[in-house]
Amino acid sequence: MLNIVVCVKAVPDPKEACNIKIDPATKTLLRCDVPMVVNPLDKNAIEVALQLKEKTDVLITVLSMGPPEAGNIVKECLALGADRGILLSDPAFGGADTFATAFTLAKGIEKIGPCDLILCGMASSDGSTEWVGPQIATFLKVPVVTMVKEIVESDMPWWKVKASIDNGYRLMQVKLPAVFTVTREVNTPSALSFSGRASVTWEYPLNQWV
Repeated sequence: MLNIVVCVKAVPDPKEACNIKIDPATKTLLRCDVPMVVNPLDKNAIEVALQLKEKTDVLITVLSMGPPEAGNIVKECLALGADRGILLSDPAFGGADTFATAFTLAKGIEKIGPCDLILCGMASSDGSTEWVGPQIATFLKVPVVTMVKEIVESDMPWWKVKASIDNGYRLMQVKLPAVFTVTREVNTPSALSFSGRASVTWEYPLNQWV
């Protein structure tokens, strides 16, 4: 069985961008007045996992770090077809930079247990740093391929992928376990339907992850 972890982030709904405010003291986003949605590029990452699941035996775990309200986006991913959902939530995470976010997610992945592939959106719509995926790979000491636009071969343990570069792409061969960050070119995400599958959401208190 191929074990895949998809890291997702709850971000302010881009349609409500005009209502987003910044806390003058902490310089962080005030999210309470804006609906939270799945980061758009993370939907592409989920779709990669779902398409792989159609071809082979795959266990998909969705992992997110955020406030309790982010549990709704984890549930949405479960409805799309993920098998397990985990939300890491604690007030101490408030205002975390990419380093702290990647460290927390990496520790969560270690707690989940051995996995073959970690998928992330290339960037988040509210940060666009493109750092979290590579930093997760650094903490886990596994290879990373950024800006993946196509999975060419997925024969264990060596995979071939196309990664975007200016005016073209590079063909990469990488041995799993690895981290891939994906672009919107990789697929068209599935829309949530009323027939979406329901699953159980796992939520762990912070002290079980340290």
